[in-house]
Amino acid sequence: MERCGMIVLVILICLTGLVPAQAESPEVIVYYFHGDQRCTTCIRLEVLTTWAVQSTFQDQLDEGRLGMEVVNFHTAGNEHFEEDFNLQHQSVILVLKQNGQTVRWKNLERIWDLVDEAEAFENYIIAETNGFLEAEGG
Repeated sequence: MERCGMIVLVILICLTGLVPAQAESPEVIVYYFHGDQRCTTCIRLEVLTTWAVQSTFQDQLDEGRLGMEVVNFHTAGNEHFEEDFNLQHQSVILVLKQNGQTVRWKNLERIWDLVDEAEAFENYIIAETNGFLEAEGG
């Protein structure tokens, strides 16, 4: 039943466009990277990440200070992400940019340990994202 709720949440997020288009590139970006094969756990990682970011940082998203992107790193044109962030599998990567250039990034590797603990997962994403926003100056 929980799986159905997660799927419905993903569909609603896609249909409502909760992540606004941004005129300027944000200085902090939360990426969720996935490949062509999408298992239940991988979809759960995406849903939990998206929920944590959108439910906590909507103001920063609206202001354009924070961006959230879901990217298939196997899609043509996205292969560079594998090398840029040393991707081996589905990952959440935080990126800090200054003047459009990546100055720091972090792979949130604990997502795999926390995927079955929604509250701990959310707290982890929030804390790490806050750290990057503070480094950005906001």
